[in-house]
Amino acid sequence: MANWQEKLPVVAQLKPISLNELNRTALMSRVDQKFVFPFSLLNTVLEELGKNYSVLEIDGKRIFEYDSQYFDTESLQFYQDHHNGKPNRLKIRTRKYVDTGTAFFEVKRKIKGYITEKTRSQYSQEESITPTTFEHLLQPVGIQGDTLHPTLEVFYHRITLNNEALKERITIDLGLHFRIHNKTQRMDETVIMEVKQEKIKRETPAIQLMRSHHIKPLRMSKYVMGMVLLGEVNKSNAFRFKINKIKDQNTRYGATGSAY
Repeated sequence: MANWQEKLPVVAQLKPISLNELNRTALMSRVDQKFVFPFSLLNTVLEELGKNYSVLEIDGKRIFEYDSQYFDTESLQFYQDHHNGKPNRLKIRTRKYVDTGTAFFEVKRKIKGYITEKTRSQYSQEESITPTTFEHLLQPVGIQGDTLHPTLEVFYHRITLNNEALKERITIDLGLHFRIHNKTQRMDETVIMEVKQEKIKRETPAIQLMRSHHIKPLRMSKYVMGMVLLGEVNKSNAFRFKINKIKDQNTRYGATGSAY
């Protein structure tokens, strides 16, 4: 396992923010923009972002481990909706915060491709839960728990930054590891950064920084990426082009591209 603290020394230099302070900018309903770039660029990006954003710190830790289990229908309706560009679509998953021992069942609804609404319910990691346990979250979006089955599991580490004045939060995901049954795929050379806002603001420091590095927004989720890379879907043309762009970008910045 990578020692992210050693690989990212700049993280220790950032101004910290507590979880209570972070939660003042909850952003359960938000707009977001996603950027994908090579890990070799991350220390530089963090150093620049540190001038305007604070980093989440819990019990002395600033890089946290996540474990997400996605659910879909037998026909992979949620994946197909994304591939076909449906403006209103769903993601349903469990998310475990490994370091803090907390876990949530989450329903994410994307509205017209830009606005994200998220509802969730906490549960104990020791509980044996199924989607039917959370029918109260599924009923408002017209899904029955017994129609869902587990698909992709994604492990990764996350750095969370916040600018309370701008009401802007940034999540930076690294060390991506996808798994379905006995098939796995790693993407250690790729970073996914998501800028989350109450409403679209195109001139914040984070957006300007991405522009200065010629990194354009890329709309593709970790769920979709993992399903395509592991060969779990027959229809993937809409995303193969984007995955190839990520590969080319890694090469351009001198990354190894080992995940491909």
